[in-house]
Amino acid sequence: DGYAVFDLYTTWEPQDGPLDGLRLDLGVENVADTDYEVVASGASEPGRNFYAGVSYRLTF
Repeated sequence: DGYAVFDLYTTWEPQDGPLDGLRLDLGVENVADTDYEVVASGASEPGRNFYAGVSYRLTF
């Protein structure tokens, strides 16, 4: 059977002001929670995954 897996992600990175240098990343992998496996592995792939990241760049 065929399958489709959809991922969503976004990044917010202010360019000036007091938050300049900040970066926020948010995302969802396998949005529809599709049950699938890669033929070569024979193992089911993970279901829906959420992730978030925060980083700050210092400039001297």
